[in-house]
Amino acid sequence: MSMVQCWWHSFGPFPPKGAKGQYPSPGAVVIYYRQRLGMTRQMLAQTLGMSISMACRMEKESIGLDSITRCRKLVSLLDIPAFLLSLDSLAHLEEKQRPWWLEEGYPAFDKGDDGYPLIGQVLKYYRERKLQQLQQKKGKDTYPEEEKWTQHGLAMALGVSEFTVRKMENYQKGLDSITRRQALSFFLNIPPVLLGLDMLDHTTVVEQEQRVTIHRAKPKTLVLETDVFRKYHRIQEELWTEHFTYHGQGAVNKAQRELKYLQEVTSLTRGRQQQKIIEMQSLCYQFIAAVALEKRAFDTLFTHENRAVAYAKGAANNELIASALLRRAMAYYGRGKIRAAIGDIDEAMMVSKDASGQVRGTVLQNAGMIHAHMIQSNADITSALNLLDQAEAIARSGNLGEDEYFLRFNVGMYHIRRAIALIAVGHSTEKLRKGPFTEALYQLELAERNTGQEMTRRHGMINLFRAQAHYGLGEYGFAVKEALLALDVFKEIHSDINIGYITELYYKLGASSYKNAPLVLRLGWELSKLGE
Repeated sequence: MSMVQCWWHSFGPFPPKGAKGQYPSPGAVVIYYRQRLGMTRQMLAQTLGMSISMACRMEKESIGLDSITRCRKLVSLLDIPAFLLSLDSLAHLEEKQRPWWLEEGYPAFDKGDDGYPLIGQVLKYYRERKLQQLQQKKGKDTYPEEEKWTQHGLAMALGVSEFTVRKMENYQKGLDSITRRQALSFFLNIPPVLLGLDMLDHTTVVEQEQRVTIHRAKPKTLVLETDVFRKYHRIQEELWTEHFTYHGQGAVNKAQRELKYLQEVTSLTRGRQQQKIIEMQSLCYQFIAAVALEKRAFDTLFTHENRAVAYAKGAANNELIASALLRRAMAYYGRGKIRAAIGDIDEAMMVSKDASGQVRGTVLQNAGMIHAHMIQSNADITSALNLLDQAEAIARSGNLGEDEYFLRFNVGMYHIRRAIALIAVGHSTEKLRKGPFTEALYQLELAERNTGQEMTRRHGMINLFRAQAHYGLGEYGFAVKEALLALDVFKEIHSDINIGYITELYYKLGASSYKNAPLVLRLGWELSKLGE
């Protein structure tokens, strides 16, 4: 049996576990990942609180590796992909308001100490459901006792006593065995994830050999269940929500973990499933880049933006390509590279012609704003504002579609982008100076009315651009007051890039006739404390 035929061959040269060969030998997996970390067997034994001889048997004979508790410890200790040890690979264990199994549509089980639903309740629920299904199908008392999925019937299936089953259901006892949990999943049709088990549909070695015999070099694949994609979309929703409402910096490690898992399964999937995995990778890179932009970590930023664009193009998804390009355009804009930003945003406009309202509207509003920073004539002004007019029409139509790429396009954001464009127009020409700044303030008032309180960053942006508009009008007192309000927000969410804009405004105020005003000095003092 050739190792390359096993689905796990890209993770390591592991022999199969048992004759069925559905998973790799857990002992071989432990050896491989221990050695990869440069850890000796003695160190592992000390960490696990066992003798060296027991650790040797664990690795060479897989003794003790049917324990879900021990395997979870090894996954964490040796950075082993959980599914190689038959365990659930998904990041369910983060703190949330509601248990993850409720979010995924499973019954309201109590929470166990391991972050999964209380296993005894899960077992009892699915056993009784199977019993009820059989009663509905055959009638309550018209089938033999040995067919009944009572505690006694389950005991017979497992080859244990009825007392043992009662302990499982009522006291969560006797359930540390991975093999026993797999048997329970098989007998009672329990979704493996509820038992903390791997839910991916790996083909067996025998099936792979048959496929190779018939189809020769056909690639080996995993078939991911729909729940996997739903779960990862929810994870990404949480990441982006954290970014919009706060800053998202604490969620970067989580995004990187999800990215690592997605990278591991990409080569094992095919067709539309592989495309969806690649799409999720692009969105992970876009998220990490968005956080990096706030921190002005430009090296990290463009590394991830470039990957986001490359993965989006690899998935051949025009809407995703547009979202990746517009985010890279905003990164260039934040770096002050307007021509590069225009190149990306213009390409995004081309590929988003048939996109949803969320994507098309976001691209158009950013295109209008960016182009407003390169105007040389009245025709350029008209062209930039026309793009914003198109975005407004989409925003007010209400026909935005699903926000699949976490753009949060709405009327409020449109007004912010238009205000920024008008401020740029005001700075570009003396003749129009007062009008654009006054109109920008009006747009920011509309933006505030149409921005939810939870959108912390956007409210800070409204204060920041009010400050810039007042400065453009020579209203320095109002400008510094708004700048102080914006600074409070951006300090809270650690938005270095926006604090940088406030610093630029402070230097301009320092060069004005208002430079010695108390509020200007206070702004300088607050900014100086950020360097402590």
